[in-house]
Amino acid sequence: MDRLERLEFFESETEKGWLRILKTRVDYLRAETNSHLVYHLQEYEQGEAARLDRINRNWDKARDDPDDVFFKARDRREEIKQEIEAFQKALTRDPQRDPGSKERSARQQGRGRSVKQRPKDHKKRPT
Repeated sequence: MDRLERLEFFESETEKGWLRILKTRVDYLRAETNSHLVYHLQEYEQGEAARLDRINRNWDKARDDPDDVFFKARDRREEIKQEIEAFQKALTRDPQRDPGSKERSARQQGRGRSVKQRPKDHKKRPT
């Protein structure tokens, strides 16, 4: 289309207008074609990536030492032990460090009440 413009074969404004319309349509078709091409290439590349990932995992699995399972289990036991220690430490906090814990620890020991306390001079109703 650019060559036809440069040849100046189309002289009138109407012919130049048609040439611009044709150029736009050609550009549109080119863009649509590229869009379809990219779509199909993406599908192909995703399939290739999945296939090569399977090959890579199988190769890694064949290369692994069977005793690695025991090392992984040992490491996981250590992680669990550390998590348990952290949870126990969080449950047995120092009451002086946490202002709300005095009330909580008194309730846990049975000294405090979780409901509203009566005044000391309150008399019980006869039953």
